[in-house]
Amino acid sequence: MTQKNDRPSLSQLKRFSGLDVDVLEVLREAILDGVFQPGDRLNESHIADQLNISRGPVREALRRLEEMGLVVRSPGRGCFVRQYERRDIEELWTLRSVLEQFAIGLASPVATKKDLRHLSEIINKMHQAAAEKEQRKLLKLDFQFHDYLLELANHSLLKETWQSLGIRIQRFLYLQPAIYDNLDKIPQTHEPIVSALKAGDTAKAQEAIEQHISEVAELSLSDQKDLGRKEGFP
Repeated sequence: MTQKNDRPSLSQLKRFSGLDVDVLEVLREAILDGVFQPGDRLNESHIADQLNISRGPVREALRRLEEMGLVVRSPGRGCFVRQYERRDIEELWTLRSVLEQFAIGLASPVATKKDLRHLSEIINKMHQAAAEKEQRKLLKLDFQFHDYLLELANHSLLKETWQSLGIRIQRFLYLQPAIYDNLDKIPQTHEPIVSALKAGDTAKAQEAIEQHISEVAELSLSDQKDLGRKEGFP
């Protein structure tokens, strides 16, 4: 996890500079990776200079990031990386729990042996990442697992909602290293979900994923102090 004392500098954006740069993707990744911290002002001119592009694409990318919930706009002051308060955290986890339990209900009857094998393979990779103390890799594998469950649900509106929510959850988890302090526990909490799916027990799978999300929510709320608001943030 990126800590404040080793925070990347804005100059890191220079490696993406050029006419073909995907500004939205660059800024999204910069926010997720901690180049921009919660409460940081996103200056169009500075970003454009670093990427060697005009301000127009930067302005459009910031608008899209605002729609994604990663950026907030303050009239007369500009755009800032979104900060999270307790209510935001609670809403993230309660909505996630409802969505994923619904997804399990749709996915369970149609999941094939190949699908379940793929989920098990992701968990095996998570165990390996945990053993190697690769927090960032583990987080990405964690999201791959849940993304695949949502794919199995085959519900377009659910998938669209999850993609929007998932970006916020991913950013939030990157801010909270305490959730990933016990790396070995992360893959373990996913195993009951797959075991229940293999047994064809939809209700038990839903219970397992609700328990998994509840545990993460409890940790994130207890670690909320690490997300202190920046002075002057709108």
